[in-house]
Amino acid sequence: MHVPHGARRPGATRVTLLTEGTYPHSHGGVSVWCDQLVQGMPDIDFDVLAVTGTGREPLVWDLPAHVTRVRSVPLWGAPPEGRAPRGRSRSRLADAYERFLTSLLDPCAEDGFAPALYDLARAAADGGLSAFLRGDRAIALLASVWHRPGLAVREARPTVHDALTATALLEHALRPLAVPPPESGVAHAVSGGVAALPGLAALERHGVPLLLTEHGVYLRERYLGYRTAPYRWPVKAVVLGFFRLLAEETYRRAALITPGNRYNRLWEEQGAPPRSRSAPSTTAWTRPLSPLPGPSRRYSPSAGRAGSTRSRTWRP
Repeated sequence: MHVPHGARRPGATRVTLLTEGTYPHSHGGVSVWCDQLVQGMPDIDFDVLAVTGTGREPLVWDLPAHVTRVRSVPLWGAPPEGRAPRGRSRSRLADAYERFLTSLLDPCAEDGFAPALYDLARAAADGGLSAFLRGDRAIALLASVWHRPGLAVREARPTVHDALTATALLEHALRPLAVPPPESGVAHAVSGGVAALPGLAALERHGVPLLLTEHGVYLRERYLGYRTAPYRWPVKAVVLGFFRLLAEETYRRAALITPGNRYNRLWEEQGAPPRSRSAPSTTAWTRPLSPLPGPSRRYSPSAGRAGSTRSRTWRP
């Protein structure tokens, strides 16, 4: 769902907020923080890419005029439009997806995660990734990778049902890659995980700086959620491998990371280079990211207290 709002102002700095299950479709601590951030910076134009459940969620916040656009990215609604590629394009996508799966399951191949992810992002931008992942070829690739000699997951004897389940979960998780990413300004992810995918695509494709604010630790919450999830170990190995490597890539590529507290920082330090981390705080951070396009005022959000980033859209 695409909701136009206020008019863009020539020369205004633009920030795209990347959210999941929070602002502006839900109340809660993180949403309050986003509202305070937006309301407190009337000279900055804000767009919002909001990962939601079905795409039918109503707006529950009154948006000021300088929020120029809200786009809902449903994880569990209708799939993105597009057709699976054919010929050489299909072969290239299959190769990228095989490398992607291998990075999730083989500790010796984790360096291949980022290149494969960005290859998948390009396929998603062309409209072919979701349709490909809903086809037989994607399922066959996972079954093949699972049964390679030397992989620990092979000992669990993955089934066809496991392959169907894991492939479906990955297809839903990767849907945010199909949304056109911001081409200018700053992308500010207010949680880790799938909300950061458009920001990573924007950085890779257009050089848009990525900021990350974590009020809770997204990866930790996925680990806790999957403890009781109704899936066999092969499925959990794939999905949690994806969330772990996605967290590492987000921490590595973000120009600035602002943990909500020292505990969060311990998690983020596992994947973030020291230059990108700011001091933990539950009150304020003011380290600027520069240069920014537009007027001279720097984008320096205040990180007020907020609650957990437990997803309202992801279904473990």
